[in-house]
Amino acid sequence: MHVIAWIYVSLAVIALTISGVILFSTQSILTVQIASGVLWIALLLNAGYLVFLSLERKRLLRTIDETSQLHFATQLSNRQTSLHSLHGLIKSATRHGHAMGVMIIDIDDFKEINDRFGLSGGDIILKQVAEAIRAECRESDLEGHFTGDRFLVASPHSNQEGTLALARRIHRTLTLGKFASKGGQTNISASIGVAASPPQQMDGDELVRSAGAALRAAKKQGKSRIMCETDVVR
Repeated sequence: MHVIAWIYVSLAVIALTISGVILFSTQSILTVQIASGVLWIALLLNAGYLVFLSLERKRLLRTIDETSQLHFATQLSNRQTSLHSLHGLIKSATRHGHAMGVMIIDIDDFKEINDRFGLSGGDIILKQVAEAIRAECRESDLEGHFTGDRFLVASPHSNQEGTLALARRIHRTLTLGKFASKGGQTNISASIGVAASPPQQMDGDELVRSAGAALRAAKKQGKSRIMCETDVVR
């Protein structure tokens, strides 16, 4: 990029220099026309390069904007983007009178996986977990990276029963799956907290809090299980 810019700038300087020498040393119409032609070519090349730089800048900014919304390891929406999308889904569900289910998925004892495979190896496992979760979800569902080894799934048009059914499928896939990283394969287990809400009582923050409380209860009861908010003793 910098080399090309230098070439174009050099051409412009050379053209301007040649033009100045010719214009001040001769009055020949032909030489003036040649000098003017060289100058115009240099100016057009530089104008073209400026257009290219502008388009490249827009492309880079768009790429940065897109990648900044993704978690680097899982390539799912990051926490901020996921929560923003969740609130958008809730607005739509409320407007159309649909239920909404939310779950938070936690990989049990993920520190042991990081200790075994290293942080980069753990990231490979997280990416495979994200792919396994996405494979069980519908197109209309939202899958996102929540934090650390936790994932957020929101399921529009889904009541508690439907959200629990999805959670069971995800749990089964993760529990029975084989996940490979540098140095070998590993099994994992997952704990899942589920919350669901009818349209008239829907609140995104409360749904996430309720799913989080259910997840903590699942952890306390031995991990590798699914719990719903209605099972949590408050």
